[in-house]
Amino acid sequence: MSFGTEFAWLKGYAKGSKLENLLSCLYLAEKLHDGQKRKNGEPYLIHPVRVTCALASLGITDDSILATAMLHDVIEDCNIVASQLRLVYRISEQIVNNVQILSKNEYTVDEQYFKTMEDSPQCTLVKLADRCNNVSTMVGAFTNEKMISYIEETRRFIIPLAKIGRKKFPQYTDQIYYMKYHLESICDTIEGLIGDKNNESN
Repeated sequence: MSFGTEFAWLKGYAKGSKLENLLSCLYLAEKLHDGQKRKNGEPYLIHPVRVTCALASLGITDDSILATAMLHDVIEDCNIVASQLRLVYRISEQIVNNVQILSKNEYTVDEQYFKTMEDSPQCTLVKLADRCNNVSTMVGAFTNEKMISYIEETRRFIIPLAKIGRKKFPQYTDQIYYMKYHLESICDTIEGLIGDKNNESN
């Protein structure tokens, strides 16, 4: 499925399911990420669209979760602050709070960052889907050293977050299990490929 098709599907899904928050955040993300590129050169909007589509395909129908997925990077990457989301764009308090929890800055301490998500099923789901998309697209965009570092972070923080989430949020245990399995499988595969290449060069 092409990016244009995914965007159109998500817009139609939001309209058909009367997910007003998702629809407004879809348009807002399109505006705020305009002109931005991923490390692989693709339009940045592809990332939040695919994260949101992944959650919807796993049966997540909660409007706030899907809307959060669409906006999860805007504070971090779009030179915008939470108060603008609230006052200028009229985004709901729940969604803005979620996006704040999911956002890093130069002062972020990883242990605290991931710990904050443990009490939020919405942030846990979005973070897992975000990481699934990122690890799935980093080959060719990251150096081997960067990929190994990202995998180490995934094993140290993201997979434990999934384990905690399955216990704390039983209503989402199937979705969390699938994303945890996806992450572990991709991390194992990439580590194996990097190890094979390193052995060939020695």
